[in-house]
Amino acid sequence: MKLESKYQMSLPLGENGGPELPFSGASQTEITEEVEDNLMMLVNKRLNSMPWETHDPPFTISRVPAQFREKNKMLYEPLMVSIGPHYRGKESLRVLEEHKWRFLQSFIGRRKEVPVAAYVKKMRALEPLARRCYNESVSLGTEEFSLMLLLDGCFILQYFLRLEKLEMSQVPEFNWTFESLQFDLFLLENQIPFFVIHDLYTLWAGASLDHENMCPLCDLIYKCQPFHDKLSWPKISCNKIKHLLHFYYECIVPKKTGNSNHKMNSNSKHGQSVVSRKQRGLLLRSQFSRQPTKASSQKPPIGVIPCATNLHESGVSFKRKINPSDMFDITFQNGVMEMPRMVLNPYLRIIFTNLHAYEQTMSMTKGMFTSFTNLMDSLINTEKDVVLLEHYGIIDNMFQNEEEAATFFNELNDFGFMSVDEHQFLDLFREVQKYSESTWRRHIARFRHDYLSTPWSSMSVFAGVVLLFLSVVQTIFTVYSAFHH
Repeated sequence: MKLESKYQMSLPLGENGGPELPFSGASQTEITEEVEDNLMMLVNKRLNSMPWETHDPPFTISRVPAQFREKNKMLYEPLMVSIGPHYRGKESLRVLEEHKWRFLQSFIGRRKEVPVAAYVKKMRALEPLARRCYNESVSLGTEEFSLMLLLDGCFILQYFLRLEKLEMSQVPEFNWTFESLQFDLFLLENQIPFFVIHDLYTLWAGASLDHENMCPLCDLIYKCQPFHDKLSWPKISCNKIKHLLHFYYECIVPKKTGNSNHKMNSNSKHGQSVVSRKQRGLLLRSQFSRQPTKASSQKPPIGVIPCATNLHESGVSFKRKINPSDMFDITFQNGVMEMPRMVLNPYLRIIFTNLHAYEQTMSMTKGMFTSFTNLMDSLINTEKDVVLLEHYGIIDNMFQNEEEAATFFNELNDFGFMSVDEHQFLDLFREVQKYSESTWRRHIARFRHDYLSTPWSSMSVFAGVVLLFLSVVQTIFTVYSAFHH
């Protein structure tokens, strides 16, 4: 009764003394039309506020799905500086916002003949196109978004110019945070479109840049990228680069060629894989590549190989490759897997995680990096696998322990989705499977591990063989003598 009286008091009274209901006196058709009109207005308003059109190209700057980002925020979120709208205004990054104005002043001061108004006009012109590059609506207004492009773009250029000329020591605040700042620029969610940086540099340099040949802007960035020894000059024109992480991806991932050691399955025809129809849709994830310690009687699916220790017990040897063409130059021949040397450390983990995430967001066929992380995740399951690869000089572990190094690849491939026929190391997987399934090779490897793994055990086996041989000889002579007499 209390509830009923409450609602009666909240509504206006009608002619009959009862509560007056909405749309009273209106027909059902009129009510329906009014609701539809309101809904149509809401839909049209939302569609008109969208920053992109249906014919626009795909987004170039995406966000990592929340379920993966929340698991390891420190690998995806900037520690020092925000670039782009996603982390703009974050409290922990406000210190560098003041430095952005100082970097803008220094950058413009390098060529004072170019007025500030020219940079501002250029950013206002690029604002609509740059806004459409993000896969999420950006709440910043036109003026604030243009200012963000100006500050962030000039900060990036001034940073690389100072880095090239070894001028970073002029900013004492960066001396002990230099590495964190450097890797912040190559995070997937911490980007602005490359054409913004390109046009700012073009305006500052006073000349148009060569898109096809050695672009001075690309050369500047290329020389200042982290882990420069792993990179090669990208085979892409600068007007096709999407952002800094994409540029790094093009520098580290080789282009597929006909004579490449790491190519797609040569037995596939017209996009059809050699695997069965059921296996063709298999998603290669880390949990599929982790094999039990004991050999299973069930044949593993294509795209799955045992971990390094299990392969070693099956007779597979590992060898550090001398003069590899790139970090993906991994081969298997006659029971020997040759791999380039790899130094594992926390900063490489940041780069690899974001490269892997970027490749997953690409609309094109998944490529080399996802295949590589799946291969390494298959080989490295526990710290024992890391120790084994360290023994052969393939891994230099800079983490605190081997367990962290194993986690490096296990977590990296947590959301590495790929169908089998897209795997760049599919031929290698099949060869390793075929070799490791041999029973007699497994017995020989077990014998070597149990009896020939140390000098003392080898000497014991040798002595046993000698004694056995002498015993046989003695028995032969004894039988011969007895038979002869």
